Amino acid sequence: MAMKNSKLFISTLFAAAALGISADAAYLDLYLGTATHNETADATYDYIRVTNGTINISNNAVITTGSFRGTSGNANGPTTLNIQSGATLTVTGTGTSVSAGSASFMLANWSRNGTVNVAGTLNVNSGLSSRDGNGFFNVNNGGVVNFVNGLTFAARNRSNSMNFALNNGGRINIGSGGIEATATDEEQHTTSTPNFTIDGGTIGILGTDASAAWSTSRELEIGANGLTVDTMVYKMASDGNSSAAIDPAVGGTITLTGAISGGNALTKDGAGTLALTAAATLGATTVNAGTLSFAGTTSLGTTTVASGAALD
Repeated sequence: MAMKNSKLFISTLFAAAALGISADAAYLDLYLGTATHNETADATYDYIRVTNGTINISNNAVITTGSFRGTSGNANGPTTLNIQSGATLTVTGTGTSVSAGSASFMLANWSRNGTVNVAGTLNVNSGLSSRDGNGFFNVNNGGVVNFVNGLTFAARNRSNSMNFALNNGGRINIGSGGIEATATDEEQHTTSTPNFTIDGGTIGILGTDASAAWSTSRELEIGANGLTVDTMVYKMASDGNSSAAIDPAVGGTITLTGAISGGNALTKDGAGTLALTAAATLGATTVNAGTLSFAGTTSLGTTTVASGAALD
């Protein structure tokens, strides 16, 4: 459904409610109950707000919105956003304030659960937020998420959880802000640590040239399917809807200052440097390209270094 400069309002919140559509503003406002809404054609919205139910973006659709807010409003039931293979969602807003419920990418609100599953492409400028509910963010096989300004976390109620999973075959590209180690609670002025699961998948870097770099103090536990870190620099397309490598020879620098545990495999791909500055316990280490440097108490396991690559 391609709707430019229009409002789509769908309500099945109550059993007797009927579907209704009006066209008077540029936003997508869904009150779905247990229903599912499908976005299957290109569209642009000021914002997308989903209360209960499931929204699927599919059929190679390219959706652009200023913000996405899951489980908005005091209503029962969870919200799920599925970005399916071939589809793209770009969230252009940069807001992170959850106190006013105005964060640009909000997983959950009003003490409900909000889940995002990415098997297509998601471009985010603001990082992730969760107000009162539990947020679940899954990057699945074939999924690519570009965190243009870095992967940050914001929350309002630290008694609820934020859960991030990079699964086998998924990829996240990170901008200069890096990966934030904690979530800031705006109202209680405290921090909490989001759950961060790695079980396969690739972590990469966004930039415009070889000066691209980011770091994180986040401790990482690598699951049975391992982790690939690719330091080849990826650049966002001019329309903001995708990313691609600048040149195979252009690499940046990723620095991991937190401990790495799990005893599983780490693979280093791409030109550029991956620096491990804290303790690391790995089952196997493969350097396919560029440089892997390490310090501290490090157990690399079985090591394989390709011709032209370096292990320092």
